[in-house]
Amino acid sequence: MRILFRTEGGFAYFPGLSAERRIDADALTDPKRRALRRLIRQARFFDLPERVGVPKRCPPDCHRYFITVIDDEDRVHTIMTAEPVADSRLASLVAYLQALDLDDDD
Repeated sequence: MRILFRTEGGFAYFPGLSAERRIDADALTDPKRRALRRLIRQARFFDLPERVGVPKRCPPDCHRYFITVIDDEDRVHTIMTAEPVADSRLASLVAYLQALDLDDDD
């Protein structure tokens, strides 16, 4: 499974610092890989619409998250969501992806 994760927007938005993060689940430790797969499953990611909780007009400080998941069966699905992420399961996935982005060991 591969995940592409990108954040846009916010007051301190710098395009060069918001590069798309590519996460290869096979490169993660077993506990992190299992947690990531569980969060994707719990969010029912492949059943979500392309836009989840994105207002028609995002205020200037609005963070938008773009998530693409390519599963082991080559299914591909991309969604966009925005802060605050209303669905708690999707919010947990976003928070986990952000935390993975901060890890130096992956």
